[in-house]
Amino acid sequence: MEEIKIEYYADIKNYFEAAKYFTKSKIKRNIFDKIMEIFVLLIGIFMLTIGNFLLGIIFLVFGIIFMLNIFEKIVTYMYFKMYTAKIGSQKLIISTDKIRYKQKDINSDIDWNYYKGFIETPNTILLLYGKKYYSVIPKDAFSADELEKFILLLCEKFPESKYNLNKKEDKQ
Repeated sequence: MEEIKIEYYADIKNYFEAAKYFTKSKIKRNIFDKIMEIFVLLIGIFMLTIGNFLLGIIFLVFGIIFMLNIFEKIVTYMYFKMYTAKIGSQKLIISTDKIRYKQKDINSDIDWNYYKGFIETPNTILLLYGKKYYSVIPKDAFSADELEKFILLLCEKFPESKYNLNKKEDKQ
């Protein structure tokens, strides 16, 4: 495969989308979160019924904030503004051996074994590393042909990845 060269700037909407899909991919965590959200709301309702209005309202507000993923969006926004927005132009040179990352004074080669899998969302591709970390690559940085080659390379590099959302489409 010939190298794929892309250049892009980080965009907050891509990070919001990435956080949403990454959270959805963690099924056990997602189920636990939903149960806790309902539990917090029920405590709030219970507090209101027994006459403890202040505590009831506090629990209801926090329950609603967590149900609407407002807290997650605030954390994503803060991370983006504190770190990612200041990066500027990012360049990736993708080959079958590695990904070369270039940005301002940084020039690093990242082997594929550093990553654990990937998640494809409607507008981004997340390269997963560690249990809670991922790199966000916007799809619009690729031409249609390059994007297809990149996704095929990801499927080749991570054939057993539970995050490979294209497997479902291939089997149909």
